Amino acid sequence: MGAIGGFDAPDNDGYYENVGIVAAGITFYTSIPKLNGINEIDNWGSGNSCGGCIVKNPIYKNSSLAIGLYIVNQLDSINAGHHDKRIDSLANWIKTTNKPVFLRIGYEFDGEWNSYNPDKYKLSFKRIVDRFRNKSVENCVFVWQSSGRYDSTYLLKWYPGDDYVDWMGYSHFDNKGDGILNLARSHKKPVMIAESTPKRTLSQGKAKQHWDGWFAPFFKHIYDNSDVIKCVAYINVNWNAQPIWKNQGWGDSRVEANDTIKQWWIDEIKKPIWLQASDTLFKKMNYSLSTTELETFLTTTDIKVFPNPVENEIFFEILTPEEIKKIEIHTLEGVLVRSIYYTSSKGNKIDVSQLKSGVYVLTFTTTYGQKRICKVVKNT
Repeated sequence: MGAIGGFDAPDNDGYYENVGIVAAGITFYTSIPKLNGINEIDNWGSGNSCGGCIVKNPIYKNSSLAIGLYIVNQLDSINAGHHDKRIDSLANWIKTTNKPVFLRIGYEFDGEWNSYNPDKYKLSFKRIVDRFRNKSVENCVFVWQSSGRYDSTYLLKWYPGDDYVDWMGYSHFDNKGDGILNLARSHKKPVMIAESTPKRTLSQGKAKQHWDGWFAPFFKHIYDNSDVIKCVAYINVNWNAQPIWKNQGWGDSRVEANDTIKQWWIDEIKKPIWLQASDTLFKKMNYSLSTTELETFLTTTDIKVFPNPVENEIFFEILTPEEIKKIEIHTLEGVLVRSIYYTSSKGNKIDVSQLKSGVYVLTFTTTYGQKRICKVVKNT
C-alpha cells in the first residue's frame, strides 16, 4: 500500500501521489492457508498489504488486480483437500471484487527457494483452478509464473496444461524470460511480466546510466516481444527500507526518486500502447458484456454456426479453435445460462438439449481475451 499510495498515512506517499497516474493494475499477495491481507491490513516485512483496501478505495475503482498466491510448503495439504474451504473463500472473495483478476498460483514455481515438487505443484494448480471453476468465478484468469531464468524444456516439468493455464508469466530482474516467451508462442498464451525491478538505487548516480542500463533495455524487450507480452507489473518501492529485503541489494526502484527518470517513465507509459486506469479500461479488457454490448457484438466474420435454427446441438466453425478458452451462452437479456471451459479436443459442437427454445447469444472467449460473438435460434 505504501508503494502504490492513495491511502491514509503512512501509505500516502507512493506512486499515485508522486507520479500522478492510476495504474491499470495493482498487485498484492496472499497465501494458502492464511489468506492474509485479503480483508484486513497485514504486514510481513514489506509494508502494509490489504487487497480489500484496494478494492474499496475509489482511486482504484478502475484498476484490475494481480494476486500472488503463496503456497510454499502447502502442496501436500492442498492436494489432500485440507485447504479446500480456504480456496473456496478466496474464489468467493474474488467474485465480489467486480474486477478483472490475474491469479498467480504458486508464483516463481521454478525458483529453488520455493522447493516446489513439479508433480505436486501441477496437482495443486489444477485443484485450485477446478475449485474456482466449480464456484463459477468468471472474473479471474490463472497465471503460471516462472522466475524467468530457465529454458522451455526445464519449465515444462511444472506445466499444468493448456486447459488450466490462461496466461504465462515471469519475473524480470536481470533475466529475460526466454523460456516462457517461447512456450507462450508455442502454446498460444499471453504473457504477464508479473514482477520487474532494476535492482538499483535510482536516487544515486546519473539518471542516464540507470535508464540506459536497465529501463531502455527493459522497454525494448517488451516491444520486441509485444506479440505475446500483454501485461507488465513494475515494483515501485524503496526495497532498502523494508525489513524483509534489507541488505539484499535490491535498492530503491521508485521512479519518483529521480526526477529525470520519473519524467522519462511518464513519457513512456503515456504512449498509446500502454493502458492505464480509466472508465473504459475494463471494457477494453473485455471484462463484462452488458445487454447493449451483446447487441453491439452480434455480428462477426470469423465464426460460423450451423445449422441455424438448431435443435439439440450447436455446430460451430472458427478460424482458430485452438485459441478458444471458454464458450458462454447468454439469453438476449444478458443472463448467462451455460459456461463451458473449452479445449480443441472437445470438438466443434455444444450440447444445448437442456435449454429452452429461444434466441441465444454465443460468446467465444479466446486465450488473448478477445470475445467473438454470434446469435443462434433454438427450435423446440
